[in-house]
Amino acid sequence: TQSENMLHAYRVGLQRPLIGEANPQTRVSDADVRYIRDSTEPASELARRLGIHPDTVYAFRHRTKRRHVT
Repeated sequence: TQSENMLHAYRVGLQRPLIGEANPQTRVSDADVRYIRDSTEPASELARRLGIHPDTVYAFRHRTKRRHVT
């Protein structure tokens, strides 16, 4: 089936997952992630301005999401 083929492709390295800005469904750019990490603004204000959840801001700051962004 299609899903089995996709799983196989990921397992053997024929297909790689879309990470960060490479994913067309991402809402936050890598530059925004850098800004969030450098900012001292409260997470709630940053989240409201960027249209994301405050927990996402927390995850960016603590590098549990977007670890590839330096």
